[in-house]
Amino acid sequence: MAEITINVTSNRQGSIVKNGGASEDWDDVINASSGTTVSSSVTQSTPVRARRATDRGGNTSFNCSRSFFYFDCSSLPAGAVVSAGTFTVNGVSNAGVNSVVMTESNGAFGTNGGSALTTGDYDTAAFENQFSDTIRGSDTIFAWNSGTQNSGENDFQLNATGINKINNSSSPKKLNVALVNYNYDYSETSPSSSLDARNGIYFFTSGGFMPKLTLVYEISSYANTINGVTPAMASSFDVWQVNQVNLKGEDTPAASAVNGIE
Repeated sequence: MAEITINVTSNRQGSIVKNGGASEDWDDVINASSGTTVSSSVTQSTPVRARRATDRGGNTSFNCSRSFFYFDCSSLPAGAVVSAGTFTVNGVSNAGVNSVVMTESNGAFGTNGGSALTTGDYDTAAFENQFSDTIRGSDTIFAWNSGTQNSGENDFQLNATGINKINNSSSPKKLNVALVNYNYDYSETSPSSSLDARNGIYFFTSGGFMPKLTLVYEISSYANTINGVTPAMASSFDVWQVNQVNLKGEDTPAASAVNGIE
């Protein structure tokens, strides 16, 4: 097994807020085809949010925020098969009673990371085709309000379907994810009274606080020849030696450097 850490692709992260109008209820807001504004600020206090507000005239309004991240996984070695993964972000602050869930967002950032986040990416946070199955609430949920302002690293584990998203992605290998409020957005539950459930994130593009993806992988197979030497020209022990070097992420040595291969 080997491990690789992939930082978020530069400028391919941010949040989208949808501000509901006077005639829009909660369902209108969370099922909107487009958001209102995009933010790529480094420090954000409300990038994951569910809010219901009532003004002095008794008028109610809703808004919802979702965060998006694109990871270019093309740095994985050829033949790598991912077996485990952890998505890590750093928290800034939180308020309200809420949890955060990770979902896929396959269409965001031009699908393959070719464009910056747009308001139209708001509805790419796919709820009906989750990393686990089509039943809402089945994903691993991270209770983001469990710490003191959630400073430091917050981890989300990829399950089998999330891992397959990477292994089966077309070139370049990639992962698009979104973080959304679980209690009200993901669960499609309208806040019953005035509420502001929010979580903050550091969207750094350099340094130790960058959002990151840590993947555990192994090399599944090798070509029929190694530096021009066919398997028939080497014993099984010799081939095992070459494979062990590759699993460490190092260059395959010249054939003459491996015992038994002339």
